[in-house]
Amino acid sequence: MNYENDMKTMVFIACAFGILLNATDKKQLLPDSNLIPGNSYYGTGKYIEYIHGNMPLVLTAPHGGYEKPENIKDRTKSSVKQDKRTLEMTLEISDVIYKLTGKRPYLVINRLHRVKLDPNRSEEIAVQGDSLARIAFDEFHEFIELAEKSIYDTWGIGFYVDIHAHRSKERKIELGYLLDGEVLSLSDNDIDDPFFVQNSSIRNLVSNSEYSFSNLIRGEVSFGAMLSKLGWEVLPSPQQHEPTSEKYFAGGYNTTIHAAPEKYNFNGFQIETHWEGLRDTDENMKKFCTDFVYVLRDYLKLHYNIDITIL
Repeated sequence: MNYENDMKTMVFIACAFGILLNATDKKQLLPDSNLIPGNSYYGTGKYIEYIHGNMPLVLTAPHGGYEKPENIKDRTKSSVKQDKRTLEMTLEISDVIYKLTGKRPYLVINRLHRVKLDPNRSEEIAVQGDSLARIAFDEFHEFIELAEKSIYDTWGIGFYVDIHAHRSKERKIELGYLLDGEVLSLSDNDIDDPFFVQNSSIRNLVSNSEYSFSNLIRGEVSFGAMLSKLGWEVLPSPQQHEPTSEKYFAGGYNTTIHAAPEKYNFNGFQIETHWEGLRDTDENMKKFCTDFVYVLRDYLKLHYNIDITIL
């Protein structure tokens, strides 16, 4: 594996996507004013849902949709399996945040089934030639862009989480910072190399933090450490620095494009959740979402000096 070449390719895709967003004429997706936090706004065909927020957090659910309109052809390349109940989990996290803070995160939800659209892939693989799927793909990413701009203009800093599900029988939550398993197998000293920092999804945080990169990724101040303390098995974390199997989700297209964009002061990660004991019942999912929100509260307070309970 040539990690450096792979990362250069992903960065090139991210830059090309940003140019496309700025250069392409598109219809205006949102009104210029009077956006109401918690209210839904939709793209073409109501395939993409944007829920306006009033706190510096963006949550996206690219693979939890159910709709299979006949006028969009099925995708036949790459995965077409739904990340079950991740749409519901994203909405539940928002509800828990609201109950705790009275505020709403920004949400962008793909309501199309993955067999019709996968917005967490490059456009060619995401839409596979379908013109309606391409419109939905563009709108999904433009809604995220609009959310991040709104946050940056208001708070000057923000956080992004792309919500997914894995199919492993292991009860393990995976956090993807755009570092693959080979990189995570390195020592803390090696992983602190500026090359890995600059190609990660929290590079903006590292540049303004008193903590080392390795500590932020898997040390005692990492998101994984905080979530582990509530009884969840998390990778990476102090308990597990690196994957024990080849299948590990380091973060995909969405994380590359939106977690640490050049023009906005954002950081973030991709999260992969297991089924049994987390998404399988309403009770288990509610427990996870509650724990996730309390960890997010503490994490943003520690690393951003943002108290989401008093925004």
